[in-house]
Amino acid sequence: MSGSELDELRSLLSTISEENAIRLMKRYNKIMRWVIADFPKFTAHKYPDKVGLIYYDGNVERRYTYLQLDSLSNRVANFLIESGLKDYDRVALHSMNSDYFVFTMFGTYKAKGV
Repeated sequence: MSGSELDELRSLLSTISEENAIRLMKRYNKIMRWVIADFPKFTAHKYPDKVGLIYYDGNVERRYTYLQLDSLSNRVANFLIESGLKDYDRVALHSMNSDYFVFTMFGTYKAKGV
């Protein structure tokens, strides 16, 4: 934002009551906090049918929507939790680059594994 834009904004804000200024600041200054584990959920909510992952190994191509990515990573997370994974337990992944690696990585994060 340039200096003149800031001056214009200050001038505009000076014309409203302190109560309304505080209300505006609370509304628009919210910091959205999220972690990488939230990515599938947020994108699935916003773009459920858009392709979010394409895997191709030279022979086979598989495409997954954001909704599918969220669902499959949830399945991994639920499996890990049911298997006894606790918050901040370490999970080692040994895998070739694949679509399954992506589901497992996000599932681990969703289950609060590290």
